[in-house]
Amino acid sequence: MGSCVSNETEEEEAKSEEAAPAPSKKVALQRRRLSLQPAKVGDVTKTYNRKESLPSEDKSAMLVEQNENNAKVLADATSSRKGYVPYNRGKVNQDRALIAYKVKKDPTMSIFGVMDGHGEYGHLVSDFVMKNLKKYLEQEQELKNDPEQCIKTAVDNLVTALNKKKINCHFSGTTCVFSLLIEGILYNANIGDSRVVMARRTEGKLEAIELSHDQKPEVPKEAARIREKGGRIQTLPGPANEDCGPLRVWLAEVNVPGLAMSRSIGDNVCQDVGVIHEPEVIAHEIQQDDLFAVWASDGVWEFLSNEQVINIVWEHKSNLKVAANKLVEASTNEWRRHEEVIDDITCVIVQFNKF
Repeated sequence: MGSCVSNETEEEEAKSEEAAPAPSKKVALQRRRLSLQPAKVGDVTKTYNRKESLPSEDKSAMLVEQNENNAKVLADATSSRKGYVPYNRGKVNQDRALIAYKVKKDPTMSIFGVMDGHGEYGHLVSDFVMKNLKKYLEQEQELKNDPEQCIKTAVDNLVTALNKKKINCHFSGTTCVFSLLIEGILYNANIGDSRVVMARRTEGKLEAIELSHDQKPEVPKEAARIREKGGRIQTLPGPANEDCGPLRVWLAEVNVPGLAMSRSIGDNVCQDVGVIHEPEVIAHEIQQDDLFAVWASDGVWEFLSNEQVINIVWEHKSNLKVAANKLVEASTNEWRRHEEVIDDITCVIVQFNKF
């Protein structure tokens, strides 16, 4: 959520600062978390009850197909909830969830994933990815024989198609973590800081196995690429003793865009400074003790560890839909405890073996 800052010039920013009401401590926290310039924050003259404002599950953010007898999938569920932003009543859910079976009409191939949009038009970018990812994967003739290369080519083609749409991706984009299941092997493709984790039963205990690596500016290999291209890696500007949030990607001489991840789809202004859309693909053969996997936006991972996430699901394993809703609820409660804002929160859960 809010991984991009506004693209106003410094002169415009100064004017908007003068026109905006003096920010309270709560508003300052919100701006740090959302990385928005004051003109984009919304009405800071009113306060709202965030508990009453929290919406229920957002089914419009999910694309779920019926399981067509994929022997490796026993059950699935997903849940998505719009976040809460004080002083911004017009906020929309920028997360998306995807479950798709019978890729290329083949019952042994399926897709599971989540997208986390950011920026003014992030919801349009994540929605485009959710609705078109399967199509571009299906266009790859060698998908079953060379899945890793085909996944990268499909993402390239998807991004090319996105750039031809009337969606302003200059300062807007989305993360995307998805897995292509082919006959018992998960090919996990990650772009950004959403994440997929497998729950494995080891000697009677649950073990969390990361199937993707978060791609953030502080990761050495990611930082090296960005700096080589002339990008800067810094937090939001602010006093030395103030929490200015996570490290972000900036252009060499201008304080934009402030992207909190090192790979994304969209965010075209970042392409010249090393932010790429190439997915990192990790193959994982599903073992007999691999029980279920969780794909989730960073609204889940911000305050919950991998172990906490799989344990919440396990506690409600008799009904995965309940488990998905409970995971979203637990994530929401952690945001309430730590922040004045609540991120969009989305998860997909898929069961692969009997509990």
